[in-house]
Amino acid sequence: MDERIHIQDQSDPAITQNRGTSEQVLLAEGLARDVVRLIQDRRKDIGLDFTDRIEIGIVGASPELQKAITDNLAHISGETLAVKIVFETLPGAPGIETELGDEKLTLYVRKVAGNG
Repeated sequence: MDERIHIQDQSDPAITQNRGTSEQVLLAEGLARDVVRLIQDRRKDIGLDFTDRIEIGIVGASPELQKAITDNLAHISGETLAVKIVFETLPGAPGIETELGDEKLTLYVRKVAGNG
């Protein structure tokens, strides 16, 4: 089945959009927003100031979630002030088990040394 949509418009003769790709991008952006929410909640739980720079470790993320995070790294980093996001534990940072949809994750957040 062809997933391309062809739209005719008076002002633009033809606009073609690949629906499958757009849906994947939107899903990845939605997952990224959920990751930002989890990180921000964790920041509050451990008493960080909103200006503190942090490092983030995520363990247990599926390949699809890892791709969504990687594809939206600039957005996630900007919203959370993360200077580092890795898919492994962070030594010295306590992990918290959480869920994102059907996925069970362990999230590590620590303040960057020398920051504030």
